[in-house]
Amino acid sequence: LGAGGDSSGGGVLGTVGYMSPEQARGEPLDPRSDVFSLGAVLYESATGVRPFAGGDLASFIQAMSASTPRPPGEIVPLPRELDPLVMSAIDVRRDQRPDTALVLAQRLDAIADAPRRAAVTRRRRLAVGAIAGVLVAALAVLSWQQARILQVERAREAIGRAERLAAAGAYRDAYAAAAEARRTLPDDPRLIEL
Repeated sequence: LGAGGDSSGGGVLGTVGYMSPEQARGEPLDPRSDVFSLGAVLYESATGVRPFAGGDLASFIQAMSASTPRPPGEIVPLPRELDPLVMSAIDVRRDQRPDTALVLAQRLDAIADAPRRAAVTRRRRLAVGAIAGVLVAALAVLSWQQARILQVERAREAIGRAERLAAAGAYRDAYAAAAEARRTLPDDPRLIEL
């Protein structure tokens, strides 16, 4: 693991504590993986603790399979409607999560705009607003992270292509593929070996 808790040294890219179960296992990702990451950020923003403990990838995966986090409203006072929303976002079962981050944001907006809003204390309204702000910021970070993951995957594919071309004696094409990969992964050992 990297110093910031990321797993970029191996085959799984992401930050331990925020990656979805499928991402932690190296499985294909879809928008619900981002929903899980957003849910983890929302949970930690609301409660001050991560939903699943684990300092490394193995203990994080173990925590996800062995426990269900307490609803945020049991830890800190929050509007009741937030608990099912946040808990659905961090559900380890992908099919139980909202389909996209947009759906999650719409549900959060619906909670903020509910007719009972007038009865909700100012503190609760501020909590919902703060969580919405965190959601917007997290969406931006996740978009960047997803783009970076795709960029690294493409670079690794280019390295494999360069290795195959070099083995076949197509050195000019191998050089072009290696140059493409070098822009993203300049220190990759396989690339340096070429």
